[in-house]
Amino acid sequence: MLNKKMNEALNEQIEEESSADEIVQQLKMMENTPGGMFMLDRELGQRVFTPPATEGE
Repeated sequence: MLNKKMNEALNEQIEEESSADEIVQQLKMMENTPGGMFMLDRELGQRVFTPPATEGE
């Protein structure tokens, strides 16, 4: 049971790190692009939060 929870937490952390890295890479690519920040903001604003599954689901 504890091992399963640790794996879930680890997988969630890996996913969050990956998401943050993608955003950093996009910021680097649009370094001197006028309006780039607004486009990224719009893209990120369209993301949908999916809460992690709770035990029993």
